Amino acid sequence: MLTADDWNHFAATYAQIQRESRLPIEQDVTATLRDWYPQPQWTIADVAAGSGRYALPLSESYLTVAMSDWAANMLALAQQWLVTHHRTNFTTTVSDWHDLPAGVADLVFVSQLPTLTAADLPQLTALTRQVVAINLQTQQANALITAVANALTLPIPRVPQCHPNLAAAITRWADQPGRDFHLRTFNYDRREPLALADVLPEFGVPITVSQMQALARDLTPGQDPHVMLPVTTHYTFTLQSWHQ
Repeated sequence: MLTADDWNHFAATYAQIQRESRLPIEQDVTATLRDWYPQPQWTIADVAAGSGRYALPLSESYLTVAMSDWAANMLALAQQWLVTHHRTNFTTTVSDWHDLPAGVADLVFVSQLPTLTAADLPQLTALTRQVVAINLQTQQANALITAVANALTLPIPRVPQCHPNLAAAITRWADQPGRDFHLRTFNYDRREPLALADVLPEFGVPITVSQMQALARDLTPGQDPHVMLPVTTHYTFTLQSWHQ
């Protein structure tokens, strides 16, 4: 399990990855929240805000955004990101989310918090005055990896940032009679060049020369495992929200 120090060391790389992402998930999530909750006077608590990917569009749609994260370096980059975009309606607090006070904001928003479990949901819900919203990546299917797995009868490698089981557990806990519950999924396809040789280490098992040759023969032009192929990766994100 990564610690706050780990995230501090990783902050610059993490921010760069998010800035270079071509998936418009932050815009789609914010637009959906604005559709569900058209309350521009609401305050937002962006819990585990990271480098500010979601805080920026949230600050454009709601009155204020209070960003918290246990990694100070992450929040420094988030602050820089919002200031660069001329946003002033935000605050930053270095804190583990468990230490935040109850009723901290009208809408408590969480995206991709690695340590979150279903057992945390009551405490997380207690933080809000109105609504909790959780965004999770629930699928990442790479066409080339899938083809290799099928050819070698290997399981498709788990993607660490995907949490379909947690999303299902949240639905079971939050979607209760009498509770205003919302759920929306977002699907994206991204096509990019990728070589067969680049994906084989993802499986974490030895690949023999004969297996490599067979894969190259079946999956690549010219039987070259290093040739770049146009590969589609499918992503799914799940946004869930409920009133306190």
